[in-house]
Amino acid sequence: MEMASQRCSFSVVNDTLKLSEKMPFADMAAQISKTPAHIPAGTTLLNKPTKPTKLTLAPGADGKSFVVIFSMSHTLGNGGTYFTLLNMLSAGTEVFACNVDRKEDLCKKAPDIIGKQHFAKHLALSSILNGLGAFIRMKCCCKKVKLHCFNVDDAALGKAIAAAKALPDAPAKITTNDILTSGYGQAVRPRLLTMAIDFHGKIDGLEPNDVGNYHSGTIYDRNGYATPAAIRNSLSGPPPLSRATLPGCCAGSFCKTGVITNWASMTKGDFCIPDCQLLVSLPYVNAAMVPTNCCIVFKSAPGKTSLMIFAKGVPVSEFMAKLPLGESMSADMFPAS
Repeated sequence: MEMASQRCSFSVVNDTLKLSEKMPFADMAAQISKTPAHIPAGTTLLNKPTKPTKLTLAPGADGKSFVVIFSMSHTLGNGGTYFTLLNMLSAGTEVFACNVDRKEDLCKKAPDIIGKQHFAKHLALSSILNGLGAFIRMKCCCKKVKLHCFNVDDAALGKAIAAAKALPDAPAKITTNDILTSGYGQAVRPRLLTMAIDFHGKIDGLEPNDVGNYHSGTIYDRNGYATPAAIRNSLSGPPPLSRATLPGCCAGSFCKTGVITNWASMTKGDFCIPDCQLLVSLPYVNAAMVPTNCCIVFKSAPGKTSLMIFAKGVPVSEFMAKLPLGESMSADMFPAS
């Protein structure tokens, strides 16, 4: 869908939605899904008056705070577009005009960036069957993922970066994303790990103000995500960026998979409203619709990076052992199971 068709609405929700930091996350997501703040799946928006972008204000349960919910249909843009718009709502941030004309010629370069076979893998029959099978097992066999959310421990993160740099042949630069992606992969041990990637900065001619779905995912096998250096070398090296030997159709239909996406890297500073204090920032995800291992890296509060982890058959101890994690982001919202 072209961004030129975008429409935006603003709403204030009163008695229908009152959220609290002590409310379990699953209950919070369920409440939001029943309000006008929620945007349904893209196919249901076709030829309907529903706005695909919404900004909603809702009162906090304590009567003193309030919640800002910014929603955008994925048919309009990927995370890069979402945060480009959200960042401009923050006080003191530069506001600029966006280009909504899709650069189709640049999109044709995507397979070369990801790797032609790896790019095609995302829509291959084996991948569709893999995802469908996971969803059916979740719905019919009650094999639901468990939801966890932890803050990143800055001291442990610093030690992990230093240790990664000290290894033989390690690149001079190791980023937080390298540590978290590799650590998450080592904890889950999927046959294929997909890391979401925004093509801004990867495809020449794609400018920061170009909005739309300019994204895909690099694919790693167990060697590809084995170390933070392996992740860094793939992202800083020449295309293709993926580092995986792909399974055949049959194996690919049933193999263990995982996904990680970094929203923290797209957040410019802390979201700021004059005369207000940001208490917590959260992704809005319906956990009941996540059928497999997934991790969202995000900024949860000023100076804090957190991981929202949807775990399928992976104990918390594995994440604590492989990732630089500290305390739970909120024991009330994410109670230990």
